Amino acid sequence: MVSYCINKLTVSGKIESLQRFLYENKGVTNLSFARTVVPPIGATTAWRVQNWGTCSDIDNEQTDIMWNFRENKFIVLFKTPWTPPISWVFYTGIKYRHLSFNLQYEDPTERFKGIYTVQSGIVTHDDYSKSCEDYDD
Repeated sequence: MVSYCINKLTVSGKIESLQRFLYENKGVTNLSFARTVVPPIGATTAWRVQNWGTCSDIDNEQTDIMWNFRENKFIVLFKTPWTPPISWVFYTGIKYRHLSFNLQYEDPTERFKGIYTVQSGIVTHDDYSKSCEDYDD
C-alpha cells in the first residue's frame, strides 16, 4: 500500500519571476518536476528518487496552486508517494536563484515531517523529524 507524503511548497519572489517560473514548469495542467529536472529517456525510478526525491511526478489532479499577490508568493499543495521532492527543490532552487522555495512536508502514515528551504540557491533550512509529535504547529 502506498503511503503519501503531503507537501506544501511556497515559492516567493517578484511577481514576474513567479509567473515565468510557473510558465516554464507547467506540465499538462499545473506543475511538473520533469520541466526543471529533465529525466533522460528511459529514466528509472531510482533516477527519479535521486534527482527529484520521489518516484513519480506531481499528480496534477490532486494539486492546488494558490496565489498571494500581496505577499509575492504562491503555494502549491500536492502529494507524492512515500517521500517529499527534496532533491527537486534543491536543484530548482539553484536554477531559479532569484526565487525562494520553502517545502513543508508530512507523512502521517510513516510518521515523519519536515521543512526544507532554498534561498538564493543555498539551503537555508533542513529540518526533519521521524515522529510527527515532535512538531508543534
